[in-house]
Amino acid sequence: MEIKKKLPDYYHKHKEQIKKLSFVFKLIFSIALLYFLFTKVSFKDTISHLIALPLSIVLLLIVSSYFKFYIQMRNWKSLLKIDPKVNIKKGDIFRTHTLGLLFKLIIPGGQGSFGKMFYLKQISKKSAFFIILLEKMFQTWIVWVAGLFACAYYFKAHNIVFFTLFLISIFIPLFIPYLFKKASSERKWRRYRRLVLPLMISQIVYLLLTFYQYYIILSFEHDVSIFDLIIKVSLVLFATLIPISYSGLGIRESASVYLFAQSNINAETAIACSLIIFFFNSVLPALPSLFYFYKEKKN
Repeated sequence: MEIKKKLPDYYHKHKEQIKKLSFVFKLIFSIALLYFLFTKVSFKDTISHLIALPLSIVLLLIVSSYFKFYIQMRNWKSLLKIDPKVNIKKGDIFRTHTLGLLFKLIIPGGQGSFGKMFYLKQISKKSAFFIILLEKMFQTWIVWVAGLFACAYYFKAHNIVFFTLFLISIFIPLFIPYLFKKASSERKWRRYRRLVLPLMISQIVYLLLTFYQYYIILSFEHDVSIFDLIIKVSLVLFATLIPISYSGLGIRESASVYLFAQSNINAETAIACSLIIFFFNSVLPALPSLFYFYKEKKN
């Protein structure tokens, strides 16, 4: 009993140090994984794949990344409407969304996205935290559901278990107001219920765009089966939910090498594809926030 009591007390006293150690550990783990991968594959060939990407594919990646960015920004705007006090301008929605992407990129595990709550001046921190939590729930939900579906197909010995979890999980956003009724007021939950289906559909479209990005890169040099690609990409994304690396780096590349090798795609191509997707989906959309971050810091 004393140990159970001491552990929470110890955590609260050393919370900041534990967070810093967690950050360092995840960063070291990601670097170690990438280093291990590049000792097994040709770094030069991987760079060659990155450089050899045609301009047409780069443009398609930019356009698809823009639509993905727009979808998530619209979702952010919709979720903010849950709180009746929110009436911010489009520029503020763009600013807070991009800042959230920057903080998410900097801090491992995605917790950094909660940092944008400090840039929402009109609502309480509790309400902002609640809205960001819902946003993260939808983003995690689609990866979780796709991953369970892929596992049901890939791990045939346990397909009934995974498919049952898939059927249960796909409806989770609809039941959130009933599962966590005390988390917010009934007025906000009513607003949430009006938004839940459009948000679910938009996350599905977001995932389809991710499949499309993988397809246009991999089909450039390989004959790719679309269904096989969907299963493998879903498993790669599913693996990144494990919060043991920095922004999924290392985990994503390792999973890509292992899974795409089964489709006769070499390791260099798999790693190059993974790094390209990471750049266009995570790094590029976060760049505008550097201007806002510098401006806020200066003020």
